Amino acid sequence: MTHSRPRIVLAYSGSPAASAAIHQLAAVHASDVVTLTLDLGAGGEVQEIHERALALGAVRAHVLDVREEFADEYLLPALQAGALRGGGDTIEALARPLVAKKLVEIARIERAAAVAHNAPPDAGLDTLIRALSPEVQVIGVPKASAAAIAVAPRKPSAGVDNGADVEITFDRDVPVAINGVPMSLTELIESLTVIATQHGITADEGFAGAPAIVVLQAAFNARIREETTCVVRLRLQHGVTTAAVVQNSALAAPAS
Repeated sequence: MTHSRPRIVLAYSGSPAASAAIHQLAAVHASDVVTLTLDLGAGGEVQEIHERALALGAVRAHVLDVREEFADEYLLPALQAGALRGGGDTIEALARPLVAKKLVEIARIERAAAVAHNAPPDAGLDTLIRALSPEVQVIGVPKASAAAIAVAPRKPSAGVDNGADVEITFDRDVPVAINGVPMSLTELIESLTVIATQHGITADEGFAGAPAIVVLQAAFNARIREETTCVVRLRLQHGVTTAAVVQNSALAAPAS
């Protein structure tokens, strides 16, 4: 399939500045713009972002659900290494290789000669992209927040906080259940985010699952790092998480 004009794939977060970049790139580079948004847990927000991109002139708007891939291949190793405390720059940096990977994949599908983003020059995204596809042109987008990641920030609920006790089961070094209910890591993060937010645990709003990451890192830090099943009991109350390994448990891992 051929296109009448060259195409640029833009990492698109849906922000006003990123939206302005659609017209900017089309005008300056005489190109059609294709947007790419990565869903790390934004829920219904991604449909709005998709429609906004098309309304603003994008010839196509890709929205990719990468929640499972990001959780299993990027978040889990970082949690196991004790490298996460919540959202913010650490999560953003952790997502950059995935952003680069998906930009290159969509550029190949669209037969685009260039991709565009607004990561800082020292963020290393250009290097990641060129390592995957040396032939692709990388365009920086000035003053446009085009991080590609769509999120749905959550705010803590108001009212009396009586606290919550949560047990997370680990199978070797992987969390596999909450309160005995088996879950995938993506499901576990989503459920734990709801619980954590209800009890005042918040983190940087750049990542929807940030409250869960705060709690999970506490659980990882508390657990005994043995190649056995382990249960960590957490107390969530007034924005504080305390965690301790349940010593008197010879539990088998929950059935998947």
